[in-house]
Amino acid sequence: MALRNRQQGARRPPLWLIVLTLVLGTVLVLRTRTAWDQLCTQARRQLPTLLGMEVGIGQCEVDPLGQRLILRGLSVFEKGADTPLFAADSAEVQLGLPNPLSGQLAIDLVKVHRPRVSLDLSRPRPPAGEPGECLLKPLRRLRLARVAITGAEVRLALPGGRQVELSELDVSLRERWGEEEFEVEARRGLVHLAPGQELTLGRLALSGALDVDEELLELDRAEASLDDVTVNISGRVEQLCEPVLALDAQVFLPLRTLSRAGLLPKPAQGHLWTRLTANGRPAAPSVSVELSGSGISYAQYSPGSFTARLAYAGELVTVEELLVPIGSGGNARITGTLALRPGLPVEVDLETHEAQFGRILEKAGLTGSWVDFPANAKAHLSGTLLPRPNLSGDLDLRHGRFILASRAFDAPVDSGRTLLTYERGHVRTQVSLLPDRVTFSGIEIDSGRSRIGGEVTLFYDSQKGLLVNAHGDADLSDFGHIAQLPWAGHGSVSTTVEGPYSQVKIGATLSLRDFMFWDFDLGVVQGKLTYADKLLGFPTISGQKGRTQYFGNAELTFGRSLHARAEVQVPRGRTEDLIDIIAPLHSTISVMQGPLQGEVSGRVEIDSPMDQFSGLVALDFKDTTYYGRHMGNGSARLRFDNGEAMVLERTVLEGRLGRTWVDGSFFFSGPHKGVLDYRFGGDNLSLAELAGQETAERMGLQATLALEGTVSGNTDVPVTTAHVSGPQVIFGGRNLGNMGFEARMEGRELQLAGRPSRDTSGILWMRVKEPYPFEAAMTLELPEIRPLLPANSFTQGLSGSVKAVVRAQGALKNAQAIQMDATVERLTLARGAFSGANDGPISLRYANGRLDVPSFTFRGPDTELSAAGWISPEQMDFYLRGGMNLGLLESVSPMLVRTGGRVELNAVATGSPRTPKVAGSALISDAKLSLRDQPLAVRDVKGRVAFTGQRILLESLEGYLNEGRMQGSGEVTLVDFRPSELLMNVALTDVATRFHEDLPFTTSGRLWLTGTLDAMRLGGVMDIRNLRYRRGLELDDILKRFSRRSVLAAPAEKPREYLTFDVGLLLTDVWLDNNLARARLLGSLKLTGTNVRPGVLGVVETAEGSQAFFRNNQFAIDRGQIEFQDRYSIDPMFDLRAQAQVREYQVKLHAFGRPAAPQLLLTSEPSLTEGDVLSLLTLGLTSTDKETAASASAGLAAEAFFNISGLDRQVQRFLPNNPVLRGLSLQISTTYNDATQQAEPTARLESKFLTEQLKIGLTQPVSGRGTRARAEYLFDNRFSLRGQWDNENSETAFGNPGIELKLSWESQ
Repeated sequence: MALRNRQQGARRPPLWLIVLTLVLGTVLVLRTRTAWDQLCTQARRQLPTLLGMEVGIGQCEVDPLGQRLILRGLSVFEKGADTPLFAADSAEVQLGLPNPLSGQLAIDLVKVHRPRVSLDLSRPRPPAGEPGECLLKPLRRLRLARVAITGAEVRLALPGGRQVELSELDVSLRERWGEEEFEVEARRGLVHLAPGQELTLGRLALSGALDVDEELLELDRAEASLDDVTVNISGRVEQLCEPVLALDAQVFLPLRTLSRAGLLPKPAQGHLWTRLTANGRPAAPSVSVELSGSGISYAQYSPGSFTARLAYAGELVTVEELLVPIGSGGNARITGTLALRPGLPVEVDLETHEAQFGRILEKAGLTGSWVDFPANAKAHLSGTLLPRPNLSGDLDLRHGRFILASRAFDAPVDSGRTLLTYERGHVRTQVSLLPDRVTFSGIEIDSGRSRIGGEVTLFYDSQKGLLVNAHGDADLSDFGHIAQLPWAGHGSVSTTVEGPYSQVKIGATLSLRDFMFWDFDLGVVQGKLTYADKLLGFPTISGQKGRTQYFGNAELTFGRSLHARAEVQVPRGRTEDLIDIIAPLHSTISVMQGPLQGEVSGRVEIDSPMDQFSGLVALDFKDTTYYGRHMGNGSARLRFDNGEAMVLERTVLEGRLGRTWVDGSFFFSGPHKGVLDYRFGGDNLSLAELAGQETAERMGLQATLALEGTVSGNTDVPVTTAHVSGPQVIFGGRNLGNMGFEARMEGRELQLAGRPSRDTSGILWMRVKEPYPFEAAMTLELPEIRPLLPANSFTQGLSGSVKAVVRAQGALKNAQAIQMDATVERLTLARGAFSGANDGPISLRYANGRLDVPSFTFRGPDTELSAAGWISPEQMDFYLRGGMNLGLLESVSPMLVRTGGRVELNAVATGSPRTPKVAGSALISDAKLSLRDQPLAVRDVKGRVAFTGQRILLESLEGYLNEGRMQGSGEVTLVDFRPSELLMNVALTDVATRFHEDLPFTTSGRLWLTGTLDAMRLGGVMDIRNLRYRRGLELDDILKRFSRRSVLAAPAEKPREYLTFDVGLLLTDVWLDNNLARARLLGSLKLTGTNVRPGVLGVVETAEGSQAFFRNNQFAIDRGQIEFQDRYSIDPMFDLRAQAQVREYQVKLHAFGRPAAPQLLLTSEPSLTEGDVLSLLTLGLTSTDKETAASASAGLAAEAFFNISGLDRQVQRFLPNNPVLRGLSLQISTTYNDATQQAEPTARLESKFLTEQLKIGLTQPVSGRGTRARAEYLFDNRFSLRGQWDNENSETAFGNPGIELKLSWESQ
């Protein structure tokens, strides 16, 4: 059995041999062409079924040992298609050794030569189903070691007829360390966008690595270029099954390429550079973009260069910053957000810095703007972008120089005219960005002193242009010029600017004050202003300058040349207003501004091109005066000829000054530009009118002059010559001979030479330009200088003469450089009995800012003064000494008369002229003076006065005042040489004076005056003696005056109170002795109050034995008292009690109250009614005396007629008043005559005879009986002798004489 088994085993071949044989056989079979054909045939049959497509294979090769499969002529078609989706010349696949541990299929090589891929993506695809398995999972079971694709072509058909073609595409892939590293490069390609619109692929390169296990794709480089467009991408994609991006991309995008390729519908220029970073999952990426543009323009929009940073997350696009340079140094900065929702809501913050407005509009597609200004703005806008842009918000704008011109903002200046400009402003408004325009509503503009409001609309369509409505209060000086013509003024303005940007129209309504236009000061102006088609018009103008009204219209046409047309009428106005209007034209006109006055009427007509300017100014003058000199009436015609000359026709004015005329031409353009040709002159010119009538009368100045002159040369060097002559000049009432001098001014060189009078000559050279250098010499001789002296009390009646020679040189603006030498050969002064002259020449020298006065002496009768010294702006040293006759005081002040005496003066002044130090003294001896029309006279006054710059000290002053002793001393404190405080004391002894001719008195006492000039106080105590008041008075008139309230006109201003009174008055010997009373007044008073409100305090009483008289009735005063109670007024209370025996009646009188409201009580014993008492006192009868009523009535009628008719006053005028009869008076009254027992008219005559002590009187009734004559001699206040004669008793032929001796005394 065993042997049989061994035999069987020997005959059977080994298994491995069988397997090896099978394998080798299979390999040998598969390497035959027949096997290859069978394999290709099977593939052609099975693959269409598996792929659902038609598959073509030209040839198959299999290398079992090399594990390699080669297919040639491979193609894949969609069923029924003529173009294969994929075709390749050959495809080779080489398998690697299997890895039983990983289970991966190893492919060592995939090699494809000239593959061609054609995909049609233009057809819509069915919707994607549920997401399938991640593509990376099958790849994990495949290990691909190497892939090489060469010469590939790819053609993609996209929607819209667009195609992408790639050729010469090479793909290389190699496994390294578990990663598939790949490189892709295409060297040729086209992108067909539309017929004739292609982009050429310059290069496509891609390199990176794929880690299937880690699901990680890293892109080292991805580059593509289409024409000038380049794209670079790098980064990585993690978690490829659920990708997480971390990619960086850079794109360079020339807009011209996109426009040429048709991607942009309108022409574009410039390029964009973009850096993009994408992170996160594709469904919700986080993207940041850095964008930079250069030279960008699209259609009419020209944003130029800009930089931007953007971010995208979720539905929000954030513009972190968009920075756009605008103009030179300006920029705009934009930040905001864009929501990716319906309507694309947007919110933007805009900020500009010195951004040029014209450039902003240019970037927005609005070129050639007529408006430009640098803007610093802040705005917040919000709104939507779709379906059409609609944004709005607030704008706060501060801008620099604003320019509105009739040219594009960036055009040459000479290509148009600047219409309006101002320096800066502040604008607040609501801005809206709409699809067709930008609007600014609710505008508030602040510029300088102007406040403007309004609305502005800027259309994108240049044909619509802009629309501006503005109104407000404007100061035109803030806006500089209008159409390059200067203007100024302030008032209300309403303006409209509208029209295409190239044809702006302006309309305005103006109401202005202090309006200036084109160097004309037009005052108050109302009117309209228009500008359109290069025509600036003022269709209606009405204005008023001062009190002159004018009306007119004007137009300025801006073409190749400026054409002006104007018509202005001045119906009637003032010459000074006309001069004010044209004064700004030239500085020489300002010489006439103010002094030239009168009436004027006229017209202005202009209608010509400005380069051939022609026009007429016709004026009529009336009552023309210059510096008050009456030049008279006349007419003037000023023509402008052909833009070359201003011709003034012969203009003549005739008036009190004489006949003056001027004519000539000024060439302001043309071949004679700048030439002056004027002539002027005057005939029968009055020197008195020229100097002024008041001055001429005061100075005694008279002459008739003639003037001839010319103005020639040119505006650079004008030459003016003039000749003035007069046959005879009268000065101070003296004939100074003939006058004649010449003046010539060439450019700024002035020469003046000649003789103002026969004995006076001089020459002056001066350059009329700072510092005004000059040289001058003059010989002066005047026989009378009185007209040159100032008019005051000191110079009144003063006369004199002078002869001097003066030489000077230097510069008027530099006092330090002036040098002057003057020699006064003769100086005489005379006034009344005084006369004097200089003793020898007086030399004066001024140099280096210092005036030197050598010693000189002025001599006259009893007068000799010497002075010398020097003075400069900083220092001085001057002295004055000598003696003077005080009789000169009478010449100084007209209030002083009968002056005399002598004063020795010695004074020195040193230090700064601004605050000099002064010291000196004056010694007075034998001085006397009287006050004119005042009862004050002093004599034998002597004393010494010392003075400094700080005070004046009266060391001692004594003499006689009204023959009484006077002693005084005091001190006056000075501040800046003005009295500040004073202290004066005066002691008086037996000084006789009178404040009124009827109030003589003698006083002794002491007065002192203290305080400042604004608050002085007068105090002291005065003893009043020997006061006698003897003048007759009428009681009725006194009561009427007291009862009358005086009504004074209110002063223009309140009187200044500067003096307070505090003076005691002791009534030692005061008597009232006249027809009303004979009484002695006792008491003491105090003068109080101020100089404006004086008052009196105290009580005055009558002494015992005092009497009062009324209607020839003598009353014995029992008690009389006057009490003053008010410190600031004089309104006393009085109380008088008296009694008298009238016939058989004892009459008692009680008067009391105030003088303004007195009260009177009359009683009698036996008792009578008050009316009968009054009748008894007045007529001497009562109501019971019926038999005397008729005569009393006749007497009263005669008395009334005598008084009411004024006959008493007329008679008084003819009564003599001389040293024999003094104070003679005549009175008619009705009295009771004891002789006839009736009341009858009585004449009373009184007078002082030869002396004040002897008084005589006569009383005579009309009947003759009862006549009384009396005489009284007053020896002194205590003793008098009285004699009387009457004829009441008819028993004696010689009447009844009598004598009475009166003696009175006082006891204390």
